[in-house]
Amino acid sequence: MVYDDRIGNERRIRWTIAHELGHIFLGHFVEFTLTSFLRGAGGEERVGLTDEEYGVLEVEAHFFASAFLSPSTVIRKIDACESAFGIMEICNISEDAAYKRLDELKRLPCGSYEVEGLLSRNFYNYIWKANNPDAAMFKPPLDFLPSQYEDYADYEYWAYIVALLGKSIKYKELGIALADSITIYEEDDMQIITQTETAKAMADKHKEVIKTVLSKYGKTHIQSVSALSAEILILLS
Repeated sequence: MVYDDRIGNERRIRWTIAHELGHIFLGHFVEFTLTSFLRGAGGEERVGLTDEEYGVLEVEAHFFASAFLSPSTVIRKIDACESAFGIMEICNISEDAAYKRLDELKRLPCGSYEVEGLLSRNFYNYIWKANNPDAAMFKPPLDFLPSQYEDYADYEYWAYIVALLGKSIKYKELGIALADSITIYEEDDMQIITQTETAKAMADKHKEVIKTVLSKYGKTHIQSVSALSAEILILLS
């Protein structure tokens, strides 16, 4: 793919690239070997795509670009995206594209596809930060972790898992207790680092529930879940 980087409008460049990616991912160059570049001009004999075929492919590529740059599952959850201006600013697309996307969202169904759950998981932290720009997230002193955890990695979807628990009537208290926590993991072993001993006890009590939610909604299969509290880590350091 080649684009003209002399174009000074970043939003136009982003949209054009996404549009052309749409042609590729939608298989237009595979299903239609004759592209618009082969179409005749003026009074010449027309070859390649008809105007109708070309129009259909352009609409499909435009819709791909719109969904790619402003995914409905994500922007529906961002407060600022209730207006076209908000969509324009958050998604970095043109005002015209934002107004069209806002109109599309009124007609598009939601919650119908499994991929929407994955998008909600993957973009949860971004959505939360967009809606709470001044809020600070809990960051325990990981320098105090025992040496056996030095190869563990942050679990980036933990805030999403905690939010789901908090929405459940049965496990709302667990979600509240884990609101100020993070997780680290390696392969099939996960450590929940809580802010207090009380939250740690709550996590230990509901290990199986946490593993179930991780598997069903986080698409993460963990065999072992245990908890540590930042309070104790600091005292032991």
